[in-house]
Amino acid sequence: NVTFRIVNYGGTSSSGTWYIYDVASNSAPDLAIQGVVIPLSGPPAIAPLLSSANVTGDQFQFTLAGTAGSNYVIEISTNLLDGWIPVYTGAAPIIFTESATNLQKFYRGKTLP
Repeated sequence: NVTFRIVNYGGTSSSGTWYIYDVASNSAPDLAIQGVVIPLSGPPAIAPLLSSANVTGDQFQFTLAGTAGSNYVIEISTNLLDGWIPVYTGAAPIIFTESATNLQKFYRGKTLP
């Protein structure tokens, strides 16, 4: 387990220099990140739904439906015990297409933050 806190050094608003402050009472930033905090708007993304799977010619295709504009990742596995590999990331709705093969493959969709 690693415990840290993120501190906005010298910031007076949501922008500034953010760094991880160590517990050794050393004020030097160990990891500095520049940016602005932008709050998320709208409701959280709904769970994705994969539908309309079909093979046409040499192409396999399905649709991932979810919250419009929310980001999702499509993952693939050839063996459910060996893990998942991300193959596509984008905003819903997604029409996923790849070359059809004789290999057994499993697909799933996940929401992204």
